[in-house]
Amino acid sequence: MSTSLKVYLAGPDVFRSDAEEFGQCLQAICLEHGFEGVFPTDARIDRTGKEHFEVAKAIFEANIDLIHDCNAVIANMTPFRGPNMDVGTAFEIGHASALGKLIIGYTADNRDYIAKASDFFSEDLREQHGEWRDPEGNLVENFGLPENLMVACAATEVVDDFAAAIRLLVLLRKEAPYLF
Repeated sequence: MSTSLKVYLAGPDVFRSDAEEFGQCLQAICLEHGFEGVFPTDARIDRTGKEHFEVAKAIFEANIDLIHDCNAVIANMTPFRGPNMDVGTAFEIGHASALGKLIIGYTADNRDYIAKASDFFSEDLREQHGEWRDPEGNLVENFGLPENLMVACAATEVVDDFAAAIRLLVLLRKEAPYLF
């Protein structure tokens, strides 16, 4: 089976203690379905003699290049360090969307955002005049989406897990190859 379809594997998984092994596992699953999975750590950054900001800039540029080289993005949108997804992943989704890439999101918490925010703020999230407000009085969006509308709407679909994202990608490659 051809592996000409390259898929950028976005998400906070790069912060896991077993990031390399986890990334290789995701890549193996991609390969089983005829895709080349590209994990952000595939871009090896030489940190020797570099200041922190230089390393950060090199990582940024390498990941941007990887996204450009891919046909699609599968993004882990599971809440990370709060009720929202990882902000770096949100940026990558936005960048991929601007490039016209196909994006499939997945999340282990597919509840709508208002439910996630309610849990995060506990009793401090309140409804006022048909709108939900956080403890500082800011509007909490309530569109029935699992994440902020700007990233949720950039994705073709947001599914429950990586396996479902791969199945959807396989289906889209077969039924709608023009999307790539």
